[in-house]
Amino acid sequence: MASKSINVHGENGAGKKTLIGSLIFRCGLEMQMLEQLKRNGIHQYADVVPYFEREGIPPSFYAKSAKFLVERENQTPDVVFWLVDATDPGAAKTSSQRLASMLAAATMNPKEKLLILVNKMDLTKWSEDAFQQVARQFRALSLPKDKAFIIPVSSTEGTNMLSSPQDVPWMQTPPAGRSDESEDLDQTLMDILG
Repeated sequence: MASKSINVHGENGAGKKTLIGSLIFRCGLEMQMLEQLKRNGIHQYADVVPYFEREGIPPSFYAKSAKFLVERENQTPDVVFWLVDATDPGAAKTSSQRLASMLAAATMNPKEKLLILVNKMDLTKWSEDAFQQVARQFRALSLPKDKAFIIPVSSTEGTNMLSSPQDVPWMQTPPAGRSDESEDLDQTLMDILG
């Protein structure tokens, strides 16, 4: 299986450690490591990454096509996760401006995909309005459609990471006339990672 690099960016409090911890826990732990985490009192996803860092364990997880290694200082990773807090739509403008600056300055240049993850959707009760408020800020950047995706997720619950949410009608059947804005809603994070 191929290995690919991934960087994780976003504002403080957007859930970066929780997302990676959740992916490691759901898609990257062998039974021995799971037992080690339990022995060391690691019970929350956000605590997995700091534990791995302390122990010198490279954070990684598996998708269908590759093993993803989480790297901090790679300007040209294969994939970038850009996290935005769905509960703070006001921060989306600042976050999108920061992303635009990093892309323009080439301080971040993903080779394959840029995944903008609208996180904490569970805290908004999977509100379509909350998602669209955040997504509009990033759509305004005119990101390349073949490379950039905007995906609603819940890192804590793992929803729309491996499987789609069941009780969110706006994600199953986007309203007519909005297919251009909803192109990523029928795919989970893992579907898009490949």
